[in-house]
Amino acid sequence: MLSDLDEHMIARYLRHRAKKQSIQRSDRAALKRWLSVLRDAGMIAPALSPVTPQDQIFAEFGDYLQRERGLASRTIINHLPTIRRFLCEVCPAGVKDLHKINHADVVRYVERHARDGSPGFGKGMCSSLRVFFRYLHHKGLNPLPLAGCVPSIRQWKLANLPTYLSAEQVQNVLDGCDRASAIGRRDYAILMMLAKLGLRANEVATLTLDDIDWRSGEMCIRAKGRQRVGMPIPPDVGAAVAAYLRDGRPKSSCRRLFLRTVTPRVGFASGGAITMIAKTALERAGIRGFARQGAHIFRHSLATALLRSGATLSEIGQLLRHKSYDTTRIYAKVDIDALDRSAHRTRAVSKHAPRAGIQVPGSGAPPARLRHLHGEAQGHDHHDEAGAGMGDLAIRSRRVGSQALDRRARFRATCRKHRSEDGGAAHRDLSTKEATEALYL
Repeated sequence: MLSDLDEHMIARYLRHRAKKQSIQRSDRAALKRWLSVLRDAGMIAPALSPVTPQDQIFAEFGDYLQRERGLASRTIINHLPTIRRFLCEVCPAGVKDLHKINHADVVRYVERHARDGSPGFGKGMCSSLRVFFRYLHHKGLNPLPLAGCVPSIRQWKLANLPTYLSAEQVQNVLDGCDRASAIGRRDYAILMMLAKLGLRANEVATLTLDDIDWRSGEMCIRAKGRQRVGMPIPPDVGAAVAAYLRDGRPKSSCRRLFLRTVTPRVGFASGGAITMIAKTALERAGIRGFARQGAHIFRHSLATALLRSGATLSEIGQLLRHKSYDTTRIYAKVDIDALDRSAHRTRAVSKHAPRAGIQVPGSGAPPARLRHLHGEAQGHDHHDEAGAGMGDLAIRSRRVGSQALDRRARFRATCRKHRSEDGGAAHRDLSTKEATEALYL
């Protein structure tokens, strides 16, 4: 009976489904929204207080993060799956065993699951566990400061290459949308925002009708970190959105820009729906084999295309709203033309540039005794390959550095000698003359 539907039945359904296929991150949110709609319609009983001790812990934990840590609801939701898996594995007896969790339990759990996904997944798991352990210690539910014993997952910065599509592939994805249908016009407008503006999935999902100013041709984006950023609307993106609003968007009191095509006619629960729309469009265009096939690949593709067309990294970072320059710098690794030019310059420098050395200030050419440091000696070999040339240059630079240290030692010895024997101007003239000889000859 529909009237018997509640959180207990949803939990039973998810456990049954997990035996046959994986549970997506958005499944719980979708089912929770479904229960909320049914309760608003009076078709099922009102929600009771948290029905299990674990639900009670999650409710109090979420309230703590929101009130005392100031975290956004989306961030809190992202923490819960990791904590739920940890409690099911480490505390099968329930919340009453929270005080029994020790350092060894935490380390063993991280060691077992650190390789379940990418290094980024491992870092996120450890971060969620630390947040939860700080809460347990703060509330007195566990006497040990377990947050400090969570191992760190090593992830090298700028180690990976961004996944991107060519301009032709992006156009094929856009052309694959059936703009004769309402859902096709909606998906086309969403993909245009992803491909032409580089918006994140959640930024597209949270757009509202009030965020668009058609007179000025701008829209307000709810970016990461609770920022609100104004962005211009390109003509092709504006035309796609206008076509959806005229002939595709269903009638609804919801102010979200993009709505579901099935009831309830409300906005998407999260950016996961935008990611699924992008993934479906990529598969429809026959694009497969990428490590990440979702909404973010369009963001990488836009940045790569802009860099190859001559845009600077600072301009790209400003468009993509990056807080750190290092986040944008990774795109320099896919600018093949710039890398090729840099390699040619390095090869030319190693082949034709003089070797590193020390030259007497004010003289036109290095002294004869230093010419071997500048590559002017007879029989000097030039390397054709950049790697060999740079390696030879490094060896010679180390030799120069060693000789420079000997010169500085002779210079200090000369100064000490004349400081003890002479004084005044004669001392300064003599020491300067001999110091020059000690440094450069």
